[in-house]
Amino acid sequence: MELQPKEQHHETESAPNTIPSIYVASLSDYNNGYLHGQWIDARLDQSEIHEQIAAMLALSRDPGAEEFAIHDYEGFCGFEVHEYESIETVHAIATGIDEHGEAFAAYIDLVGTEQVSMNGFEDCFQGTYASLAAFVDSFVEDMGWPEQLEKFREHSGMGSYVSIDYSELESMFRMEWDVIDGREGVHIFNS
Repeated sequence: MELQPKEQHHETESAPNTIPSIYVASLSDYNNGYLHGQWIDARLDQSEIHEQIAAMLALSRDPGAEEFAIHDYEGFCGFEVHEYESIETVHAIATGIDEHGEAFAAYIDLVGTEQVSMNGFEDCFQGTYASLAAFVDSFVEDMGWPEQLEKFREHSGMGSYVSIDYSELESMFRMEWDVIDGREGVHIFNS
């Protein structure tokens, strides 16, 4: 009698790309020493995510598998997804990151997962800039201060004695607003 080697099934815990994805695993399999789970695109509709989780659990070695946990994640731009984060929260963060990139992840780190709200993000997000100095330059220009300062100089005769203290403005923005340094630049929030 010739013995055939058992078929080995190896699951990896690495997502194929960097879209916001979660690796969802069966807890009963995990507790029994088996790795059983799958990567899921967290941008999918919540119902579709739940369907994929149910399908993964149905293929478990444990016919009664019901519980799952998030054992890995990728594409969340530095935001830490917790093991028992709700699918609703994960989906909201993933879609925000898909639309706004790293800035949304920075916003969620700032306000927490209880306040996940696209409206809240859009209300306080001022933009992403190469540096805080670049933001200050843009802010000063948008406010029209250089032109107003020039007019004041002409009318007052103060000439070069009056200027804009860009360094002090940078310090003020760091103290008064939320300035978050990221890989894509500096994310500015006025909360």
